[in-house]
Amino acid sequence: MKKSEIQIFLAHASEDKPAVLALYNRLKQAGYKPWLDKKDLIPGQIWRDEIPKAIKASQIFLACLSGKSANKQGYIQRELRIALDTLGEMLPGTIFFIPMRLEECEIPDLRLAEVGLNLRDIHRLDYWEEDGFEQLERAITHQFNPEPEEPKQLLSVFNFQIVGVNAKGEQIKKESKQSQYFSEDLGNGITLEMLAIPGGTFLMGSPQDEKDSFGDERPQHEVNVPPFFIGKYPITQEQWRAIASRTDLKVDPSAPLRVNLDLNPAYFKDRPDSDRRPVEQVNWYDAIEFCARLSKLTGREYRLPSEAEWEYACRAGTTTPFYFGETITG
Repeated sequence: MKKSEIQIFLAHASEDKPAVLALYNRLKQAGYKPWLDKKDLIPGQIWRDEIPKAIKASQIFLACLSGKSANKQGYIQRELRIALDTLGEMLPGTIFFIPMRLEECEIPDLRLAEVGLNLRDIHRLDYWEEDGFEQLERAITHQFNPEPEEPKQLLSVFNFQIVGVNAKGEQIKKESKQSQYFSEDLGNGITLEMLAIPGGTFLMGSPQDEKDSFGDERPQHEVNVPPFFIGKYPITQEQWRAIASRTDLKVDPSAPLRVNLDLNPAYFKDRPDSDRRPVEQVNWYDAIEFCARLSKLTGREYRLPSEAEWEYACRAGTTTPFYFGETITG
């Protein structure tokens, strides 16, 4: 099953709408198919009829809970009961209903005797923790092992060599490799090269005996990463301008994101080769808006890589402190 085929129903109370809207946008950027009443109900539909249909048509039901909404009486309680009833009809061990805490709160004591289920029996997800979204994707991957969307263009192949050196800078090995990629046309002869990264499992973080000046990369833990595409290089100033200048690509002016992008926020922009330099002064909101515009231009879902995807791609199978070896030398 592809990511775009995995419908994720977002059950929530009105008090949590801003946080759930942000989650909706993040899921959409990641390539999934989130379902949210504010976004997906069509004016004129009978919402009391459509919401149960959407729950039953979804592959994942996310119960978004907070201190204000966890024990709130009202329609959210009916949504939780419909979802528990739906889970009761599925095979044991199926991941469908995920209680997700947006903040510290008690999980409701909701029991459905007819299907032998209690909401508190289902392992919760704490979305407010640092790896919350990573844990959500872990659950989805465990259930569906989604494949990445195939690009519209045919993939090309390029050959390259990996040269290994020791601490003295002496070559110790050389390997020939191949990688698949495709080029996205941004207009005016500007392209974006996207590399195919095969899926796999790796140890993320730093081992106990490795120096870590920040101390926040431990403990090491095994992470499964589905296949994905990533940019061959950091976004350049030329590529940034090609998208930032396209105000016709603004996706949702009412969204809580910045929609007016600086045409070149880079610090190092007054150089002869600045077009090919990275656009290095970009905040998270600008990056999300850039991805949204790029998605609208190309018809594909573009997003920021997760921390796990970035480290996995950068390491490329290596286990040393740096992907190029043990130390940084002159």
